[in-house]
Amino acid sequence: MRRTLIAIAALAIALASCKREAQKTGKLETFKLEKVADFTSREDIGVVLEATISPPERIFFFEAGRGLIFGLSLSSPEKMVQIGKKGEGPGEYAGLSSIYAADGKIYALDSKSKILVYSYEGKLLQEQKFKTDIGWGKFVGKMGEAVFFHSIYFKDTVNPYLVLYEWKEGEEPEKIMELPVVAEIKKREAKGKVMFQIFFLSFPTYALVNGNLLYSASPSYSLHLRSLDGNTIWEVSLKAPPAEVPPFFRKVWKKSRKKFYPVITAFQCRKRICVLSNYYKDDKPRLDVFSMQGKFLRSYLFPIKIERPVTYPIRVQGEYLLYFPNGKEGTGFVLYRLPEDI
Repeated sequence: MRRTLIAIAALAIALASCKREAQKTGKLETFKLEKVADFTSREDIGVVLEATISPPERIFFFEAGRGLIFGLSLSSPEKMVQIGKKGEGPGEYAGLSSIYAADGKIYALDSKSKILVYSYEGKLLQEQKFKTDIGWGKFVGKMGEAVFFHSIYFKDTVNPYLVLYEWKEGEEPEKIMELPVVAEIKKREAKGKVMFQIFFLSFPTYALVNGNLLYSASPSYSLHLRSLDGNTIWEVSLKAPPAEVPPFFRKVWKKSRKKFYPVITAFQCRKRICVLSNYYKDDKPRLDVFSMQGKFLRSYLFPIKIERPVTYPIRVQGEYLLYFPNGKEGTGFVLYRLPEDI
C-alpha cells in the first residue's frame, strides 16, 4: 500500500513538472487576426517602410523605392494618390522617417528636423522647421491637438537614448522623457581619428493608452503607465526569464553580451493593452494582454514573424493592424482587423 502511494505521488509530481515545462515552452493559442486586405502582390507597390490608417478606411504608406507617400481607400484600392513629393523645396521631404494619419490630416516627419502636414487629398496644409535637432524618428500617436513622436538622441556623442516629444502645430516640440537604447558600441581608430560604430539592439517602448503614456525600458519585464503631467497611475512587473535574442540577431550578432528588453512594443488593442515580447516560438513573438488597470490577463502566440523588432514592421490604429514586411520578407503591406474579444 505504501509503495502504491509513493508511486502515485511520484506520478503526480512528474505530471506537474510536465505541465510547468509545457507552459514554459509556450503551448499558446494563436492570436486571431482577420485579414481585410492584402497589398503584398501589387506590382505598383514596392517596399513599404511606414503605413498608417485612419477613418474612413484611408491607408497611407511610404514606399522606399520611389521615396514617396501614397494613399488609397479600401472602397477603391486601385486608385492611388501621391502625397507631396521628394525634394528640398517647400512642401517636399528629403529624409522621411515616419508618417501618421489622424483627423483628416497626414503628418510626415522628416529627418531634416521638420514636420509636414497634408490633407488626405495631398494638399500641403503646413510645414514647420524645428530649431530642435530631430533626426531619425517615429510617430507614437495623436491626442487632442498634440502629436507625439520619438527620436534618437546621443549623450556624450555615443550613448543613444530614445526621446519622446510632444508637438502642437506652430510650436517647438517639447521633450516629455528619454529612455536608454540598448546598443553595442565599438571604438575604432583609422588614420589617427577615433571612430565609433553603433549597433542598435533593443529600443524602449512608448505608447498612448486611453490618454495616458505607457512606457518600458528595462532588462526585466516591467510596464509603467503615467499621465502626461507626470503622475504615475500604475506600474507592473512580471516574473519572467531574461529576454530572448530576436531572430535576426541570433544569426548576425552571436557574441553580444547585451541584455535585450523583454518588451518589443506595446499598443492599445481595443479595450486592452497588448505587449509584444522578446519570447519566441518559430520566430513568432509572444503577445501578452493586460487590462487597462495593468492586470495581466493572458498570452498568445503572435501569428506574424518579426525578424528584427527594431524596424517596427507593424502599426496598430483603432480596430486595425497594419503589417509591412520591410523588404526581406516581401513588399507592400497587409491590413488586419483585431478580434473584438481580446
